[in-house]
Amino acid sequence: RAGSKTSTYPLKTPKSLKYALFDRIVATVGCSDLSPHWLSQLSPNGFVLIPLRHGVGDPLVKVTRRPVHPEHGLGQVVGWSNFMPIGGVLSWADPWRNFLLWKMSGEPAWQRPLPAVSLPPKVGPPLEDPVHRAFHFFLTLCARELWSTDQGYGLADPGSGATVTITGQGIIAHHRQGEASASERLCARLFEIIDRWKELGRPDLEDWELRFVPKEEFPVLETASERVWTIERVFFREEVSLARSIEGVPLELNL
Repeated sequence: RAGSKTSTYPLKTPKSLKYALFDRIVATVGCSDLSPHWLSQLSPNGFVLIPLRHGVGDPLVKVTRRPVHPEHGLGQVVGWSNFMPIGGVLSWADPWRNFLLWKMSGEPAWQRPLPAVSLPPKVGPPLEDPVHRAFHFFLTLCARELWSTDQGYGLADPGSGATVTITGQGIIAHHRQGEASASERLCARLFEIIDRWKELGRPDLEDWELRFVPKEEFPVLETASERVWTIERVFFREEVSLARSIEGVPLELNL
């Protein structure tokens, strides 16, 4: 069975293929969510390969149907991609907001070194480095108001116009006149997230399990845990948890 594009409507097929299902569904555009029809049209042993937007990147996610709940998806990051963003109904649905802030100086207010034991220096864009990609993924679980430029990625405070950006050589801050304290708060928040990532064992992209639950269902978690992060997408609620223990860090919950 074959189809095209990323329509969220059922694909029309010849009558002879009415009950045919896809073994593979591959998206070649950066997507802000899964289409529910992709799972419904997937064979029991098939999978969806999708560049799924997380922050300013598109980790490549392999999604299968859950045996007990085939309308649910179970995913794992298997790579990194850089596709153009999707159009249509999903084009406006990015859970993260990358702000365009005005009236800021072109020169940073300050620059500080990267935490040496956490994030390595990098010549060029930091997201070309796998360690930065791993941290950026965790950053997307912890924050929604993100910031990115050609130099790097970080956090933004749209109210004050302040930003902190992780570049290849350090952390730089911008803020409007009189808003120095806002960039300091952002920097403190960024270091809190870095420390939390270190406490978890600096998980890599493939260390996470992604569960996709249709938003019309109310997810019931068997055990409360601070190691489950939720992302509200258009059709699905994405629940992200550690898939395994890392460097001696005990695993509290694996959904």
